[in-house]
Amino acid sequence: MELERLRELGQAVYFGNALSAWARALVSFAVWFTALPIARAFIARRLKKRTADRPVAALLMLRSLIEATTRVFMVAVATWLAMRWLEIPERLDRIVGFTIQAIVWF
Repeated sequence: MELERLRELGQAVYFGNALSAWARALVSFAVWFTALPIARAFIARRLKKRTADRPVAALLMLRSLIEATTRVFMVAVATWLAMRWLEIPERLDRIVGFTIQAIVWF
């Protein structure tokens, strides 16, 4: 009985996507939202060491850019990457795309 319910749940479609697609999107978001801050911290540390020895303008600019990266930006990137697992209507995709672009540019 329970196994049958799990199968039905797994085959259920929510907002045009199977539960498995939603699960992949959620896992993708969690992975990216975890990995992006770790990568940001790693790169910032490496750039700080490099620019301490020899302050090259390009490296200083890259360091400033990395340090200015906000959590909101990382949420936007993780959301965009996670949404690639889902089939969403074109209009909603454009709205989300525009919103993410605005966050990136801001």
